[in-house]
Amino acid sequence: MKIITLLLGAISLLSGAFSSANYNLIYEGDSSGRIFGDTSAGYLLSGDAGAFSGSNSSLHYELNSGWYFTVSIDAVPPPAVAGVSASTLENGSIKLLWGSIPDDESPVRGYRIYRSVKQAEAGNLLSEIDGNMFTDAGGLIYGITYYYTVNPVDQGGNECASGNIVVSGLSKSLSTSVTSLSAVSKTGGIVELAWQVVSGISYYRVYRSVNFGEKGIKVSVDGNTVAGSFLQTLGDGLTDGTRYYYTVQGVDNSANEQETGNNQASALSDALSPTVPVVSSGSHPETAPSPDNSPRFTWLEAEDPKVPSDGGTGVKGYRYVLSRNSAESYSSNWSFQNGLSVSYDKIADGDWYLFVIAEDYAGNQSALSSKKIVINTTGSINGKIFDADGITPLAGIRLELISGSTVCKTGRTDNTGNYSFACVPFGEYKIKIFKPGFNPFETEIITLSGNINAAIINKAVSTAQNIGKDGIASYPNPCKTAIVTFVYKVEVPGKAVIDIYDAAGEKVTTIEEVQVLTGFRETRWDASTVSTGVYFYSVKLETPGNSVRFPVKKLSLVR
Repeated sequence: MKIITLLLGAISLLSGAFSSANYNLIYEGDSSGRIFGDTSAGYLLSGDAGAFSGSNSSLHYELNSGWYFTVSIDAVPPPAVAGVSASTLENGSIKLLWGSIPDDESPVRGYRIYRSVKQAEAGNLLSEIDGNMFTDAGGLIYGITYYYTVNPVDQGGNECASGNIVVSGLSKSLSTSVTSLSAVSKTGGIVELAWQVVSGISYYRVYRSVNFGEKGIKVSVDGNTVAGSFLQTLGDGLTDGTRYYYTVQGVDNSANEQETGNNQASALSDALSPTVPVVSSGSHPETAPSPDNSPRFTWLEAEDPKVPSDGGTGVKGYRYVLSRNSAESYSSNWSFQNGLSVSYDKIADGDWYLFVIAEDYAGNQSALSSKKIVINTTGSINGKIFDADGITPLAGIRLELISGSTVCKTGRTDNTGNYSFACVPFGEYKIKIFKPGFNPFETEIITLSGNINAAIINKAVSTAQNIGKDGIASYPNPCKTAIVTFVYKVEVPGKAVIDIYDAAGEKVTTIEEVQVLTGFRETRWDASTVSTGVYFYSVKLETPGNSVRFPVKKLSLVR
């Protein structure tokens, strides 16, 4: 402690520099010796005032006759407190106790109590008292640990700011406390609160803060909040990207508010949507249909414009749907996942669109991203079947489409000999042709693929070895041309005799032709001179000492 005697001239303004501190002192002009100084001076007033005659001069002041007074300057803080304890009372308050301490320089005038929700921080000043006990009932929140420090302050205003014991206390809940409060981030920056109603409570007061462990300001209107829910929007003062801490306190019919024991809940106000997850497909190129009916899609990871540490809730996952439609709007039946890919199996042919949106934890959704693919795993085989002359179409002929030994599809030619097999899976096929009177006839192999998805096969049933088991046939039958060809099998060289009859059984003509070769042989007849109708023909093979007659067959002539 420094003792400085100041000589004060009558009604004088003096300045001085003492102990590296500046002091502005004003003498009020009477024998009481009253002086004033800067609040930062850290001084005490002590000693007796008295009269002074003569003169005095120094670097810091100059006086003639006046009054004198002694200023005692104390720049040393008191020692730290010891033995601080905290206990939670039945009403939810926290009680602090500590022991008194001495100060060699000047007496301790009181104690400053600080509270924080972080152990490493001093927190906010709650009060300055001159006793050794303090009860904190100032809006304590249930479930939060509070840390207290007690700093002594002496008469010189010196505060001991280091070396103080930090104690903690945990607020308890009461029967009328709200301890089930939850806060959820919603789309557009909305924060939604919910809690279980408390018996005996008339209405609730909702408090909001931007600091953990602090009750903050009241944001509800008294009497309006009677149910267990509350909602705030950006229009209610919320700022996008800010985390808010809420406490709800009940008020009973006598207007008593339960200010302790209520829990705190927090949520972000998140109004921004995630970025668009751009979709692609490695299995299906952009420009051409693909024969792969198990498409695979991937998309870029979306980002929240504000990361959680900067006020965003973060991307929760992705909602998606595979659709035939080229445009879609989100609906609740879309699938959800937090991965970046999806695969499908055995998808039907055609145009398909995968739509994907990103969604954050607040429910904000990005714009739609889509990818079109075309699946084409099938093709078509069509053409025309002609009779052996290559001119006359065969109508109503049964056909089979065969893959290996399996019949995949069946059909018939139409009135003009045309046929078509649609939706044929890619692969290798043959067409088996069933012409009456002839053995089934198979075409060459037909290949369908992503590059060849439509095959046109025109075929004429013309080879004699496809004749039926009775060994005789004619073509075309029915015949719309002038020439009819008879086919028969010759076992031994000889003469072929063909008799033709009309529907009444009258012979129309006889054709004879010597066959010197064995095997299937053909004989032609110009039928242009006879009229339309149904005719019958018989074939007889004459050899020396023997004769072979074939069954009678029907022939239709159409003009």
